[in-house]
Amino acid sequence: MRTTLMVTAIAVALGVLAATPAAAGIIQVEDFDLPPNGGFNNAFFNHSVGAAPPPSPGYPPAGPWWMFWDNWSISPQWSLILAPAMDTVTFNLAAGEYVDWAGVWIISNGCPGVMEVIGTKGTYSAGTETWEWKWVDTTGQDLGKITQINLYGYETAFDDLKVDVAPEPATLALLALGGLAVIRRRK
Repeated sequence: MRTTLMVTAIAVALGVLAATPAAAGIIQVEDFDLPPNGGFNNAFFNHSVGAAPPPSPGYPPAGPWWMFWDNWSISPQWSLILAPAMDTVTFNLAAGEYVDWAGVWIISNGCPGVMEVIGTKGTYSAGTETWEWKWVDTTGQDLGKITQINLYGYETAFDDLKVDVAPEPATLALLALGGLAVIRRRK
């Protein structure tokens, strides 16, 4: 009877875990603040900077990018400047991990500065055209597993790119089974 009850409890726990979205995982941050002149300093992120879509007709399609020291930066002093250019960001994920949320600070000089997030269920874009820092993120968006982030703009700064790295639900289920085994062993 006890064994049947334990097996039933495990089956119910696994079913609930498989049907529940993963809980918040580890937040990875790219703050562009590696001395002496800023940089891509978090090995979790892969960056490929190149041509950006023009913000409107008449603007050149590609241009320079650099790290910029600015008292207006969010943390503590460097920002990524794209003028115009696009930073395509992908991730170095361990087995069983995926990205389920992303956000970034953006400031722009009158032209669109955009974070475009590509997931397995769709794409989401948000940004600003103002010279005030604005936080944009994917809260409330059902994008599935995020596979890529494009940061682009014309005279646009980005700072503190953040993503949430979550384990697969199957990994959570295995952790739950391990926890149940420890609890049973203690009794």
